[in-house]
Amino acid sequence: MDPLSTGFFGEYQHATDDKGRLSIPVEFRKLLQNQGSEEIMLVPSLMDPCLDAFPLSEWAALVTKLASMQRYSEDTIKLKRWLFGPARKCSIDRIGRILVPLDLRKRAELTREVIIVGVLEKFQIWPALVYEHVVSQAIDPEVIRKSEL
Repeated sequence: MDPLSTGFFGEYQHATDDKGRLSIPVEFRKLLQNQGSEEIMLVPSLMDPCLDAFPLSEWAALVTKLASMQRYSEDTIKLKRWLFGPARKCSIDRIGRILVPLDLRKRAELTREVIIVGVLEKFQIWPALVYEHVVSQAIDPEVIRKSEL
């Protein structure tokens, strides 16, 4: 499959309403529909101060990978607890919105203004000011060298 037609790309400024509903970019909704789903799994990011939104197929692959890890390893247990405890399945409504649960909004410190960012196999939902700060920082050249881009 063509990665350009199957991945999430771009940055979109959006706002949540008073109930925590958030409109998902049209391009992302189309991609989810093409993958046969209008639902996502929403979890706190393991790496960033934001939420990760996984298509169900990507989430299933992640669950499979975690299930194959050492069951009684302390690190595996912590990782599963961090990911699966707060995970929420969110349906996209008929006008393209999801309801971001209050506990996840608090965990990611989401405010009204958010940035939705495509990161290939998933997308992220960031507090706008936090995202602007993060992307204003220069990338360490060593990170680029190690990535072999």
